[in-house]
Parts: sequence; structure tokens; C-alpha cells
Amino acid sequence: MWLLWLQGTEAAPPIVQACVESWRHHNPGWEIVVLDASNLRSYLPTRRLVDLVETSAVTPASLSDLVRFELLHEYGGVWVDATTFCTRPLDAWLPPCVDEGFFAFERPDVDRHVSTWFLASAGGHPLITEWYRRALEYWEGRSAADEYFWAHYCFTEMLLENADCRERWAHVPRRSADEPQQARRAGLHARVDRSDHPIWSPTPVHKLTHRFPMPTRPVTGTTLLGHVLQMSPTSSPSVTMTEGRSGAGPFRAAPARPVRGFSLTTSNVGDHVQAIALERLLDLHGVEIVGRVDRDAELDSVTEPCTIFLAGWFKHGDGNWPPAAVVDAVYLSFHMRPHQSAALLSDEAIEHYRRHEPVYGRDQFTVDRLRAEGVRSEVSNCAATTFPRRLISPDAGKVFVVSRDRRILEHLPPDIGEYEYVTQYAPTSDHDANMAIAGGLLDRYRTEARLVITSLLHCALPSIAMGIPTVVVWPINSRAGQASDRERFSTLSSLVPIHTMEQLRQGEARVVTPDIASTKLGLRRLVADSLSDRGASRPFPVELLADPTSLPPGSSHHSDERRALEAELRRRLDGEVRASHPSVSRVGPDRRSWWGRISRRIRPFR
Repeated sequence: MWLLWLQGTEAAPPIVQACVESWRHHNPGWEIVVLDASNLRSYLPTRRLVDLVETSAVTPASLSDLVRFELLHEYGGVWVDATTFCTRPLDAWLPPCVDEGFFAFERPDVDRHVSTWFLASAGGHPLITEWYRRALEYWEGRSAADEYFWAHYCFTEMLLENADCRERWAHVPRRSADEPQQARRAGLHARVDRSDHPIWSPTPVHKLTHRFPMPTRPVTGTTLLGHVLQMSPTSSPSVTMTEGRSGAGPFRAAPARPVRGFSLTTSNVGDHVQAIALERLLDLHGVEIVGRVDRDAELDSVTEPCTIFLAGWFKHGDGNWPPAAVVDAVYLSFHMRPHQSAALLSDEAIEHYRRHEPVYGRDQFTVDRLRAEGVRSEVSNCAATTFPRRLISPDAGKVFVVSRDRRILEHLPPDIGEYEYVTQYAPTSDHDANMAIAGGLLDRYRTEARLVITSLLHCALPSIAMGIPTVVVWPINSRAGQASDRERFSTLSSLVPIHTMEQLRQGEARVVTPDIASTKLGLRRLVADSLSDRGASRPFPVELLADPTSLPPGSSHHSDERRALEAELRRRLDGEVRASHPSVSRVGPDRRSWWGRISRRIRPFR
């Protein structure tokens, strides 16, 4: 569950603190993430919103709309505004509403079809993805919003113009936004003397507001505000509501060590894919990489104090391992090949790992080897799993077959149709050239791929992260090579089935798009926490947001036009056949399991 109060709940009005605590109290099995300026970067999957705030006059309300779209598109879950008050557990009423994988209260006013203060969605659901895409399109080339309810109007226009989205919305159970808004409309300073007041209505959610003058006298139970505060489970409405470790603490004023990156002298572009993933994570936090160290030749010879994130494949350790004592080593997605270099498990190396515990390994094999040596280690998965979920391109219709070995082409099923073979091995070992090649391939997969068939780990992982349907097969290899592949793929195999070439040929391979939201969140939090520990984090630049009064709530100079569009949409929807209980097959076999996935607590790595 996601909530946002940019100033932090310590500085929030009592009504906001009471609302946040109501969600915690009624939903103890959920992970409730309360976002603010200090931790927002820890969860955002891209720099889009940072860049937008730096270049446009975005108000806090508009930023909040964009944040909810981006987070629900990327991870899924439930968004609740910090001024919504919970009276019933989500598990008691929401499951029947999300059979389609999406839910929102409808028709909050005559010119708006949907409310945004409560949204539930599976990650990458077509409705939230298309809504988010249109929201980004709205801001292209724009310096400011032209109306307060622009995000709501994007939804209306989406349904009018997109038949698939209109059909999906028609299958979402209807629940009016009117009842949750009655208490606010009655006025929070109104006297409450009757038990039939809206605050005691059966609605599980009340949409309240912080936009009212607080009384100078103590709040009593005779007013609606007093009853709300008394209904709050916390004894004091000033309780701090901060979620998790990421970004929770104050930022250090002391200058951080410079962060240095890697240079890679290899033709294996998969290594560069991992490097791009790590550098994008750091860039999201505004971290500048100052100089590079050759991964395979220079780690032990660094002379100036610096921080280096050790993520990826390490196999050439002889004479280069462990890293120099001046290196502040952060083991994020570490993978070792000790059979290629005994130095990776030397006594000196083990002592080095212990000084930099915990060591987060890319795969179970690495973690097991380290634990056997008494090193505290946990699986974090590969940095390549943090690539953001894509916004589907209209050109995404191509099949990519990606392998180092062209013999995979002999095992393709006969009905595969047209495809493009990609090797992910470059004709050069130049770092900059191969970073460009890797970036170009990632862009092509993101914008063009309908399906990826691959035997390469660092094609499979970014494809899965971007939400591309993917088939993974074991490489054609010797017996010793197969054993090595099982080590390298030891965590990938927990995410997706890995098929034999014969299964691929017989058409028995399964196309999957697994939900890896927990993996992404875990890795992004690890980076955020590591940077915060070193004084290298930056809060979200809320100081650049436009004055909230520059676009007063509810102002719109297109009200007549918007009401006409909404009326047209209602006529169109009312005239279309809508099933009360849509079949499971409409949106795929995982639809029924979505509720179970999002309602399980996402466990952080530490």
C-alpha cells in the first residue's frame, strides 16, 4: 500500500496522521509504504519525475498523480491518499472488486469518471499502464498543467479512444465515489449529534481533506473532525508514521566519498547490461560517478578513498583481489567464479568480505559459497532485474532469439514465424563502445519485442524486468559447462522455468512474465540505504515544485467541454454489454492470484 506526504508525517496535520494510522491499524498484514521527500527516490523506477520537476512547473498535487501512476504501473498494489480514512480492513471488502486486476471508485463528480484518491492495480495492468502513458504524454512539451483535474480527464479520454481499455473498465465492479465523500462534503467542523451521520456509513473508506482551518480551541467529539480523531487507533494524532529504513533518517551534511564505477574489458555485452542497471540506480539518486576502475586489473591498486558498488561477475581475481583497503566496497549483486580464480576465496578475501558484511549475492550459488566460509550473505538477485517495466510500444511485435550459440536456431519450433537473432557479444572489448551497444539492445527489446527467446542470463533478466514475455532455455554446453550454468542460473530458475532445447523444439516451452516487484523493491532499497549510510543520498527536489495555489483545486476553464465528454462516455458505457463476473481467461491465468500476491507482505532484505 502506497501513501504520500511530501513533508513527512511528522510535519503533517493531525487529520493526515490519523488517516495514515487508520490504514496501519486495520491492515496489519500489509506493507504500508509512507512516501515523503526523503525516501521517494528509493521507490521510483525511473528519473522521469525528477527530470519533469526540474524542467516544468509541477504542483505537489500533479506530482502525486504521477507518482501513483508510476508506482502502480511498476509494482502494483493499492494507492490511498494521505487524507483517506480507513474504517474496514482491505481484505474484508476489496478482493471481489479486483477480479479484473484494477479498481477505482467511479464518478466523483459530473465532469469526472473516476476518483484517484483510492486505486488498486496489478503491476502493468493495461488500464494503469495506458493511463500512465497518457499522463506522461500530457506533460510532453508542457511547462504547467492547464487544469487541476487533468489526470482524471486523461482517464475519460482513454476510455473514449481505446476500445480495449473501455471493455476492461466495463468489467470492473462498480462502486460509487459518492458515499466515501459524504463526510467531507458535510464539513469537518460540522456538529455531529446523530448516529446516521455519514461518518458512520458502511463505506470502508472516507475521503477527507486537510484543506480547512484548524480550530484554536481543543477539538471535541461533538464535531466531525473530533469524531475522526477519536476513531483513530492511535492515542496521539502526532505519532510519527514513517515506513521502513530507506530514506527514513536525516541526511548527513558531511561530504561523502566519491563513487567510482567500473570499466569492463570484455566482449560479453551482458556484463555491460549489469553495469548500465547499476549506473541507472545511482543516477536516480543523483550520484555522479567519478572515474572508473578496471574490474579485472585495478581494484587492488586504488590509492584514493572511494566507494565502489561491486555488482556483477567477478572471475579474474588473481593479483587483483581483494580490493584495496581504501575502497569502501558495497557488495550489491555479487557473483564469483572461484573455479576460475582461487583468490576469490583466499584467506585475505574472506577477511575482506567480513569487513564489508553483509555481502549481497546475485545468486544462491555465490551466497552458499560465502556462507560456507562464515561470511554473512544474502541473495539480492541481479541488478539487471531493476530495469523499469516498459510502457508497451505500438511497434512491439518482433520475436528476438538471443544466444551466444547460433545452434539455438536449429531448435526453434516450426511455427515461430519471423524472428531476429542477436548474439549479445560484441566485436570489440572497448568499454564505451560496448556500453553503447548494450544500451541500444535494451532499447530495442523494450520498444520492439513481442517475445524474447534466450539462453543468456543478461538477456532474460532485463527482459523479465521490463515485462516482456520471455522463454528461457539452457545453453548448449558440455557437462562441465552445464554445471556452471546451473550455478549462474541458480536464482533465475526460481523466477522462471528454464527449458531444454528439445522442449523448445517441441513447442513445450512456457512463455512467462513473472511478478518480480519484491526483487526490484529490495534492490532499490539496498542502494538507497547504502547511499544514505554514506551521506550520498539526495531527497526528492520538492523545493522545485510549483506553488500549489497556482492551480486551485477544482478550477477548470473547460468544465462545459469536460462534462460533455463525460456524458458521452457514460452513454457509450451504458450502451455496451457488461458482464457481472468476467471470465478468468480475459486477462490471463495469473489474474485470480493477483490479490494473493499484493496482499502478502513484501519482506525487505534486512
